Amino acid sequence: MKHDEIRVEELVNYHRHQIALPAWDKRIGLDVRSGKMNDGKHAFQIGLATHRDIVEEFRIPLNLVLVIDRSGSMSGNRIAKVKTALVALMNKLSPKDLVSIVTYSDDAKTCLEGTRVLDLETIKSAITRIQTGGSTNLNTGLMLGYKVAEDNFDSERANRVILLTDGIANRGVTDEAQIARESKKYNDREIGLSTIGLGSNFNQSLLRELADAGRGAIHFVADVDDIQKVFVDEFDSLLSPAAMDVTLTIRFPEVGKLPKIFGYQPEKLANGYRVPLENMSYGATQVVVGKFGSRKPTKIDVELTYFNSCTKKRVRFEQSIQLKAGESDRVLKKNYAIAKVANSVKQSAKLVESSKHQKAYARLSESMFFARMSFEPDSDPDVDRICDIAQQQICGVLRLAVADK
Repeated sequence: MKHDEIRVEELVNYHRHQIALPAWDKRIGLDVRSGKMNDGKHAFQIGLATHRDIVEEFRIPLNLVLVIDRSGSMSGNRIAKVKTALVALMNKLSPKDLVSIVTYSDDAKTCLEGTRVLDLETIKSAITRIQTGGSTNLNTGLMLGYKVAEDNFDSERANRVILLTDGIANRGVTDEAQIARESKKYNDREIGLSTIGLGSNFNQSLLRELADAGRGAIHFVADVDDIQKVFVDEFDSLLSPAAMDVTLTIRFPEVGKLPKIFGYQPEKLANGYRVPLENMSYGATQVVVGKFGSRKPTKIDVELTYFNSCTKKRVRFEQSIQLKAGESDRVLKKNYAIAKVANSVKQSAKLVESSKHQKAYARLSESMFFARMSFEPDSDPDVDRICDIAQQQICGVLRLAVADK
């Protein structure tokens, strides 16, 4: 994978963070931590969390269209796991919700017209009949999905499409800009879009752009076993944005040289950063991790702004946080270790592109050693996961180094 396709912040935020939920009158809660790391650096973390669940009586009925990739690469265990997750999703929906299913490979077809969830057997039967084979005509599938949503459009419902794919569009319209333009036309007509990328061989930038324009969530599922987590455990996150157009402004009034932020694309300010974040859905957590240079400030000024999707108003609040001295807690140590490894994965990919294989290997090995040592004698599944990704990268680096000899 090219270095510019690797998003450090997505690797850091793959797991749900241990962050206190917001007060009842706020959509997003803030959690700020700082402390000294095992490498001698002082790090900080600004965490955000939304409420876990939508209150059922306030949830708007759905006009939901599931657009499912059934190309040849989805065969076997992948499509079986997706079917199981879709059936489980039906049990999360309300009898008032309307569900349609579109599948696509070389072409697209509607395999379930708009059906009330009250008729569960009909929906489950349509899911069971999905078969795989062919190429990935993503645009045709997406456009048919939008057309079905438009045919069933209801201003009293939340009209939404969920697109799932495990590949890159290789048939029909494949131009990203054209697909995004056509998609946005439906978004402007109040049909939202959430996207799910399964595995590693899909167009991340396209799915991200489509989801952002559709004001929906984007989920990357590295392992097909995690697909159940997205459709069931993160159901509210997938369908219901809690806060949109989220922006975090962080100011460090006492330092001259600004600290490093891991990942993201922050806008540099005179004494801080403005960090645009993804839309946050119900049950979502997100952290921004950074490290200071030689001088650590005693406080951070944080400003959070977002659009409340319920009140249709923009919200803004500020908080000045005193930073604690001394050793960090386990939560920050964990996310700092993950951020360092994720950053090394991106840096090593860039070094490989310049044929600097030894430096790439050293960068990955050093960060993995730090992460493992930070948690000995214990282990942590999220740290283990990022180290596994780095190990796969190391294997790829070694193969390339041998091939270049």
